[in-house]
Amino acid sequence: MGGSSSDLVGAALGYAASGQPVFPVAPGRKFPLTERGFLDASLELDQVRRWWSAWPRANIGLPTGVIFDVVDVDHKAETSGFDTMLRLQRAGLLEGWTQLVATPSGGAHIYFPADPNRPQQSWQDAAHAIDFRGAGGYVLGIPSQVVQPNGGRRGYDLVGVAPGAAMPVDATAIRAVLRPPSATRETSWRRPADETVTRRLERWLAQRGVGERNASLFWASCRLAEHGLAPEHARATLGEIARQIGLEDREIEATIASAYRTVPRPSAGGAPGPPAAGAGPAEAGPPLSR
Repeated sequence: MGGSSSDLVGAALGYAASGQPVFPVAPGRKFPLTERGFLDASLELDQVRRWWSAWPRANIGLPTGVIFDVVDVDHKAETSGFDTMLRLQRAGLLEGWTQLVATPSGGAHIYFPADPNRPQQSWQDAAHAIDFRGAGGYVLGIPSQVVQPNGGRRGYDLVGVAPGAAMPVDATAIRAVLRPPSATRETSWRRPADETVTRRLERWLAQRGVGERNASLFWASCRLAEHGLAPEHARATLGEIARQIGLEDREIEATIASAYRTVPRPSAGGAPGPPAAGAGPAEAGPPLSR
């Protein structure tokens, strides 16, 4: 992919004309050139022309959480998010993507349509080499290029466009898989009887506050799945509590389904224990198959 000034201004104008705000980013870098950064992003074609007239080689900044959200898979010598990406894929949490873009570092940007009625805040998880770019974030758009440690430049390249139906990603469910909510002392796990497990989880879920309800429902549903209890049981018990604390039926169904896809079925010998330290995916599938 090229990175000439004509390529850049043409792409910037194209983004803006399609309804995606843009702003200029330092050539070869990732920091904004305008005072307020992504908050200055504009759809005004005359403004875009003025910016790229002043900085002809400027990279193209695209605010996330407007038209699209992005799952950012990092890849460096010391850490890679691709194993995590496959784990999320197997859990059914990466369905509905629209574009896959290769990043200059060898990582990937996975694009999803943003839901204007449910903005999702950006967050980072360095331990798993996965970031979420939603409200309050931005990415660089094609054909931006970034200077590499060896002095060369590498660009952002389109790898694929999904043929299936697009749908927003659930960033809360992804974060719950990566960093489950910690249990209180009351819910420390000693494998008690199923009814006691359910009642403890119901009490714990009922106390969750705004901002952690979806992730908590996911975590609690995973615990029921580990004990071999059917998803119908989770819907009838945890689902009712989730409604009482303000979650919608669509969210409840999707979250419980994601939990049961994530947790392996218990063996005949009982519910599974925690994975061994360093345990990775049992198998690898094609990235982002649909």
